[in-house]
Amino acid sequence: MEKRNLEVEKAIAYFSSKESHGMQFEVDGRDTQAPWVTVGVITVKRHVKQEKYNGFKPKYVIEVAARLNQALEKFPAHQGDVHIHICNMERNSTNNDEAMYLARYMHMIERHTNVKVEGDSNAEGEVPVDQFESEQRDYAFCLGEMAKFGAKYTIILQDDAVVHDNFFTNLKGILETKVERRTTRGEVVNGNTDNLAQIKLYFPEKWQGYEWNVVSCLELLSIGSFGGSLLLFFYGLFRGKIFNNRKQFRVAFCLSSLFCILLASAIGRQNLLVLQEKCGMYHIRPASHCCIPAVLYTRKGIDQITEYIKSPELKCSKDEPLDVAIGKYVDRIGMQQIAVVPNMVDHIGIFSTLHSAPKNPKSFFPK
Repeated sequence: MEKRNLEVEKAIAYFSSKESHGMQFEVDGRDTQAPWVTVGVITVKRHVKQEKYNGFKPKYVIEVAARLNQALEKFPAHQGDVHIHICNMERNSTNNDEAMYLARYMHMIERHTNVKVEGDSNAEGEVPVDQFESEQRDYAFCLGEMAKFGAKYTIILQDDAVVHDNFFTNLKGILETKVERRTTRGEVVNGNTDNLAQIKLYFPEKWQGYEWNVVSCLELLSIGSFGGSLLLFFYGLFRGKIFNNRKQFRVAFCLSSLFCILLASAIGRQNLLVLQEKCGMYHIRPASHCCIPAVLYTRKGIDQITEYIKSPELKCSKDEPLDVAIGKYVDRIGMQQIAVVPNMVDHIGIFSTLHSAPKNPKSFFPK
């Protein structure tokens, strides 16, 4: 929590410096020209109920907003192609202090405007719902509002999803080289984005390790083959001799490959992905139904998904939360959902809007 408070202080200092120079660096309203990417940050006021955390106020959204704008500043040639908005979902919008603070610098969209909550109905006369249904309605509202801008891509971030440095620069490279176009056998071909619904930009670190499945086995075999070949190359280079026969070479290659596989397993896939990110080596793979802290939607996908999660037939619950419901729907309509690896955002929220108890920080990391 001390680290989070420090990061929030840095974020506030960042916005204060903008204020002191009178800089307004976000659009206020809708431009006539559709942007390349519209970003919507969904936020509600987070409540800390445990006594031992008294005095701590989660201000994740301020940190998220600051990092978004810092990433946008590193994307100077295309700043006008990116619109960032805060979706304030608090039932009494003025109670969300962090969102109201950000409204001084960024365009904010409110679902409930200055409503005094009384009785058993909410601001729209709806019957009170549990947190899962509330999340569904908030997500549907923000998604629908972002769709109105007509952007080629729409990103929905939860208010505890902090983007990495050079987020927009890396995202543009990924979309242009791995989604819209890709290289196959030395030729550049157009990707089929008409059937693409969503791209997930985050997957929990604790589930990113090696498993007994086809993808992990192929990845380990690739590491073993490449690493084993590299070790034999350097062995021959420094020793100045090669193996006397094929049998010795095969045994040495198998042992070298096995060593590299065991080394990769000991280091952990999560740590290797961090190195991969530092080198800018992103790749695309099929996405699971989990999770939605950061998701990019295509123009075609956003319309269908918004209509679905707004429909009365969908009732999210603990047994079928929103991310699973969306994933199943995309599969059902035959559209594609993919994920970027490594992650492009960090999920920092210890205090969840769905659960009263704070998360154990250890749950964010592999066991």
